Amino acid sequence: MRRLSFITAIAFCGAMTAACSSSDEAEVAPAVRSTANCVQPTEPDVPDGRTASFDDMSAAARSVAEYLYDAQRYKDCLEAGGDFNTADSVQRKIVSVDQSFDQSKAAFQLRNGG
Repeated sequence: MRRLSFITAIAFCGAMTAACSSSDEAEVAPAVRSTANCVQPTEPDVPDGRTASFDDMSAAARSVAEYLYDAQRYKDCLEAGGDFNTADSVQRKIVSVDQSFDQSKAAFQLRNGG
């Protein structure tokens, strides 16, 4: 259930970036920033749920959650710098990684009866 809330938050933040900054990270940003400081996260490896162990799936869940968080921050940085084409590409990658993990998780659960 927490995963769905996180994904919902990412989708909402994509539409309402300014509303999603946390109070401890709040800053006054210039109208347009350079994207030079934007850090692109490394895409996680998603194991095949049909053959992965529980430990592999657990590690992948943590890696994917971290990636989704970091990728959203990267996308926000790109948008703040005015690089909307790259930001759109990052959004598509966020969705792709999330869907890939969901498919792997479903296969894992099917194989393990749960």
